[in-house]
Amino acid sequence: MIRIYLYPLTKRDNSGLVNPYVKKLAEALSVHNLVLNKEHPSGSGIFDILKYLRRTDVVYLNWIEDLPDKHRGYIQSLFFLFLLIFLKLSRKKMVWTLHNKKSHFDKNKYLKSILFGLLLKHSDLVVTHATAGLGIIPDSTPKVYLPHPIENPRQEIQDPGTKDFDIIIWGSINQYKGIDTFLIFLIENSLIHRYRILIAGKIVGSELEERLVKIQQEYEN
Repeated sequence: MIRIYLYPLTKRDNSGLVNPYVKKLAEALSVHNLVLNKEHPSGSGIFDILKYLRRTDVVYLNWIEDLPDKHRGYIQSLFFLFLLIFLKLSRKKMVWTLHNKKSHFDKNKYLKSILFGLLLKHSDLVVTHATAGLGIIPDSTPKVYLPHPIENPRQEIQDPGTKDFDIIIWGSINQYKGIDTFLIFLIENSLIHRYRILIAGKIVGSELEERLVKIQQEYEN
């Protein structure tokens, strides 16, 4: 049986503010009890793998290229470089999901680009959920395109007369997502009152929060 270490499985996943992708992935892989760390979320970042490394056959990585932005990010990144060497020498496999063509945040851009390049070159398999991702993966790197998974794809469409909202924007609210721009567009084009909108998630940055509050006040007027 293949034994997988899945990154990141963190204690923050219970806060309701974290992307549930990895948690859902762990549940899917654990149908056959493949994920070693599923029941043991960590607060120590990539260092957590040390507890499982001897038993691990496959290291399955998500958003590892953003490691420099994490707590003790430089140290974690340096550790990951040594980990990469160890995986190659011990012939353990590394799978990486290419979620984004580049980081959404400019912080530590140079170090992230180094990690990104190493992942593209040295992963034993790269998974991408967008066909655009295939174009940046080297021909020499095994790759697979899987449409982004959704829950209950065959669920019956709800009667439009019973829905609570027309538009739901869910997840962390960052400036790069352009939610404020979208709302301003609706207001300026007199479309804002046509739709019932729910925005749910943690706002990242006080300036963005103040801007969204101001937009809400304009909407209510």
